[in-house]
Formats: sequence, C-alpha cells, structure tokens
Amino acid sequence: MKILLINPNYHPESPTYKISPVPPLGLMSIASLLEKEGFEVRIIDAFLLKLSEGELSKEIIEYNPEIVGITSDSINFMESLRVARIVKTISNAFVVMGGCHATIRANQVIKHPEIDIVVIGEGEYTLLEIAQRIKDQQSLYGCEGCYLNYQGIIIKNPPRSRINNLDELPFPARHLVPFEKYPRVYLFGESGILRYPIDRINTSRGCPYNCSFCSSRIIWGAKYRTRNPKLVVDEIEHLITTYGTKSIYFREDNFTVNRKRVVGICEELKARNIDIDWVCSSRVNLVNKTLLSKMHDAGCKAIWYGMESGSETTLNKLNKEITLQDIKTAVSLTKEVGLAVGGSFMIGVPEETMKDINLTINLIKELKLTRTTIFPFMAIPDSELYFEVKKKGFYNSSFGDLLYVRTAEFNKKHLEKIIANLRKDLVFSYQIDNLKSNFLKYGIKYGLQTLTHPSKLKSFLKHLI
Repeated sequence: MKILLINPNYHPESPTYKISPVPPLGLMSIASLLEKEGFEVRIIDAFLLKLSEGELSKEIIEYNPEIVGITSDSINFMESLRVARIVKTISNAFVVMGGCHATIRANQVIKHPEIDIVVIGEGEYTLLEIAQRIKDQQSLYGCEGCYLNYQGIIIKNPPRSRINNLDELPFPARHLVPFEKYPRVYLFGESGILRYPIDRINTSRGCPYNCSFCSSRIIWGAKYRTRNPKLVVDEIEHLITTYGTKSIYFREDNFTVNRKRVVGICEELKARNIDIDWVCSSRVNLVNKTLLSKMHDAGCKAIWYGMESGSETTLNKLNKEITLQDIKTAVSLTKEVGLAVGGSFMIGVPEETMKDINLTINLIKELKLTRTTIFPFMAIPDSELYFEVKKKGFYNSSFGDLLYVRTAEFNKKHLEKIIANLRKDLVFSYQIDNLKSNFLKYGIKYGLQTLTHPSKLKSFLKHLI
C-alpha cells in the first residue's frame, strides 16, 4: 500500500509565507512509523518546492497512492483544503487531514466533502491503524483518534490516548525529504553564533503551563512527556554522520521543564565527546546558573525565551506566571555564563494600552538581546484569549481563523508601524554597540599611535566597520 504525506504551500498573503522552509518533523515522524510497519511512504513538501497545482497533480498521479495525508495549521488550512480537492479530483485515494488546525477544528474540518478522515491529536498511531484497516479492508468505525465522513454521514470515534513513551517512536524519516534543499539556518545561525548546517530535533511533547494565548495544551496535552537522553544523543549522532549537521535546534516549547533530563543530555554529549552547537527554548523561570553552566559546557550557545511583554499587567493577562524580575534575572544569568539570548514579544494583547506597549519597547531596549522577535498579537483558535476576543469583538482583521486585536488605541496596521520603527531602532543600536566593541578591541590591537599611518588606518577601519 502506498501512502503519500503532503506539507501544503502557504498563501502568498499569509503571515508565514516568507519564512524559511524547514523539514516537516511531524510528517517525518508519522512516515518513519509507517515505514517500520512495512508501508511504502512518500513525503511531498509543497511549501519547500513551491509546487503549482499542476505540478502537485502530476506528482500525485505518478505515485498513485491509496491514502493521502495532509497536515494543516490555522494559517495554511485553506491551502490544505485546496490540496484535498486536487486529490479528490484526480484519484480515488482516501484523504486524511491532521495537524493542529484539524485537531482544534475537527467538527468543522470533517464536514468538508473533500476530506474522508480527520486525525485528532498525535498522528503516528492513529494513521498507522487507519492504514492497517484500509489495507485489510476493515471498517474504520471505532478507530480511535479520528472522525469519519462517510458520504456526508459524520462518525466521531473515541479519542486516542497520547503517546506516553516517546522512545517507542523511530527517528523521523528525514531520508524522505530533499534535505539538501532546505536552508538549515534557523534562529541564531544568521548571527554567527551557530555553525551551519543547523537541524531540528524534538525531544518532548506536552506543556504543564496554561498561557492564555496558547493552544499547545489542546494539541499535546498538559502532561510533559520526554525522550530518553541517550536516544536524544543517538539522534544527534545520526544527524552528524548522515547529514553533516553542525548545530541543533531543540524545537519544542519548554526544553528545560525537567532539569534532570537536560543535565542527562548534557552529560551524554560530554561523555561521547560530541562536537555540536545547540540552542533551545525555555521559560525564564525554569533556569538557574548551575543548569545554564552545564548547558554551556555541553555545547549550548544560546537560549530563546518567551518573554512576551514588559508590562506586569499584560504578563498576568497572558497567564505567563512570570514577573519582569524573572525575565531580567534569567537574561543576566544567561549572559553571565556566556550564552547568547533571544526573546520573543507581542504587542496588542486584548485590553493593552499604549502605556503597556511602551513598557515592552523599553524592556526590549534595556535587555540588549542578541535576537528579538516582536509581532502583533494574534488570537490563536481555541486559546482562552481567542474566545475573549471573539466574544467582545476585539478585532477587525483576520487571516483564516487567526484574529488580530483592535482597540480604541490601536489596530493591526498601527501595531505593525510601531514594530517597524522599533526594529530600525534596534538595528541602529546594535550597529553602535558593535562599533564601540570593535573600536575597543582593534584600537588596542593596532595602538592609537599607529592610526596615523595610512596602511594601519585602512586595516583598522576595515575591522571597525
């Protein structure tokens, strides 16, 4: 039996159309389990390849799959639906849709006639059972973790338990995507902090926190589940030997929830003398100097923190369970042990005022982070704030199911202008700091008394700029 998994393109007007494509870890994880159980699998990353409808149709016809799995999120759902229509037009394959949007909006998604099955939650074992039942010509009734659309009749099967032992899953099937075509330059790579190429690994699922702007708990659950440190490092070694990986981005919301496990990964890397740079994401209240030092000693070069706001009022609104002092302490400690720091922020949270937004801007300037991202707040489907925005009508702009907040003081365009001006300020500030640093560094090297010599002056200015 042939199974085709598709990562759809994004619409040119979507917020993520211009981001660098990355190998689809979710599809590769599903594919690896299907291959392990004897199924023939192919992955098409239409976003990477920027395939037209005609090109995608040709690929589907040539492969002639019996099942087509399509991933979707709240930004690319309409493109995912477009792919489903193409499949139904040119083949008799079962169309299965999964991903975060299919999980959150299962009741609506399954009503589309182009979709036969919706997978809810983690897709590995659900799609495996679907494939096995179709192969054996068995009914899908009772297949846990999915909804069925049988000639307009909707069947809602029971939910499937989340995967408690992530170590059961084989490494993602990276061999099924054209790895050499991906940029492999994520996060701090552009700053020269990480060596190229940079690849992603996921070592945990679930989040014990309940931020009001996030829907992660709906998709992955509140229980924090992790992979064994030995297997994590086995996968890193596999990436190094197979794909020439030089750096790792641990792609998960909260890498440091279980400090003992992080220490285990660090010790395993050290014990095997693995030369790898890496970066992870964390909460500011989940690190201390001892942990950060161990991470730095094991090759960690940077940490990305979800700081979100410089306003205590907004942090409370977001249910972050952190304070401004937590943010400042974490940044200080992280810098102290020699790690670069990245921070993500949002402005335009429901009920925010310009005073709150200015507090965020002032904090960003004060922290002097290596990398900063700041975006207009978007209400993500079925997060706590999404329902508030929807109920109170705090929006006048949207993309799909994503809602941009509007208040008496600002709207999306206003927020984007604020962000554009801030980015200019940050770039200028960085250039000034870099100029000062280089002047001190190379001024001492060349000696101020030599700067009047033309050749020395030319070399000095080259390093300075």
